[in-house]
Amino acid sequence: ELETLGTAVVYATSSPATASLRLTPSQSKERLHKFRGGEVRLLVSTAVSEEGMDVPAANVVIRFDAVQTPVSLVQSRGRARQADSKFIVLAESDKAERSIAGIYQAEMLQYSKVAANDYDCAKNVKEVKARNQISHTNRLKNAVEFLQRKRGEIPAIAVLKGYAIKASCEFDEIYRKEKDGKWRCDLNMFMPGIAKPIRMSRSHTSKKNAKSAAADALLDAIIDHHS
Repeated sequence: ELETLGTAVVYATSSPATASLRLTPSQSKERLHKFRGGEVRLLVSTAVSEEGMDVPAANVVIRFDAVQTPVSLVQSRGRARQADSKFIVLAESDKAERSIAGIYQAEMLQYSKVAANDYDCAKNVKEVKARNQISHTNRLKNAVEFLQRKRGEIPAIAVLKGYAIKASCEFDEIYRKEKDGKWRCDLNMFMPGIAKPIRMSRSHTSKKNAKSAAADALLDAIIDHHS
């Protein structure tokens, strides 16, 4: 049943779970993209997903450990943002300064103060989304123009990095030595709105040539994507 559901595990890439169980930044990003796209429907994570990680909205969040602070409560609960979503805490610490009920009451008090102000939140959110969409469209247009203008003038890997910055994409490169002694270069471009990264891999006896070949192939793939 779990295989049918589609599961993935995410934890800090800088802190391997064990000596033999570790997660690369590329693997972490890919699993999050699969979760966002629906290929993975059950994501198991440590507290690393509470803050500083782009975890898509979910309909159920279950905490197996206690909530220690109000910030932790808001951040973890905020991962369940779909309509009719559920947030479940299975344990509560007797060492916490306040109980979950106390934290929730304080939060409701803050909301009531905000609601008392004459502020059209819905209108503001709509305006912000519209501005963000215009900004994203302009960034993407500038990124594509940069890619087309600079290709052939500077190394392909430099073009990719510049494109990633301008388009607000995540880009990473992984190198490893294969059994036949060749270098393998894996390049991944994680683009907003696309569940799977655009990925290209190339192998060569020279690490530099493997990198160059993979970069050229990835550039072609990105150009095709925008065609």
